[in-house]
Amino acid sequence: MTLIGKHILIVDDESDIRDILRDAFTLEDAVVYSAPNGQEALDILGKVSIDFVVSDIRMPILDGIGLLIKIRANNAALPHVALITGFSEQSDAAAIGLGAAQVFHKPIDVGALIDLASSLL
Repeated sequence: MTLIGKHILIVDDESDIRDILRDAFTLEDAVVYSAPNGQEALDILGKVSIDFVVSDIRMPILDGIGLLIKIRANNAALPHVALITGFSEQSDAAAIGLGAAQVFHKPIDVGALIDLASSLL
């Protein structure tokens, strides 16, 4: 499993979660970007070719579902998107139906998230 040189975008309004995920993907030799909300994530996506997005569902400004919908409006397949949530009104099946690769529940199994990214990329 290798993520060498893959561009990963972490989107979460909790800085500690962004830091944990950034560190985990950096250990896998990925190039990691981060944003505190979906709007800033869209700004990054407009400037950088991203391979894999990990986004919280519940965030201010633009939530993860809104971000997923905007990403899929631009490209039906890429980048791959995994969603994370502590609680959401959105069902896992509905999120996958909108184009998410998988939904992870907090506390996040970081190893499983990295395995997913590696298998998709």
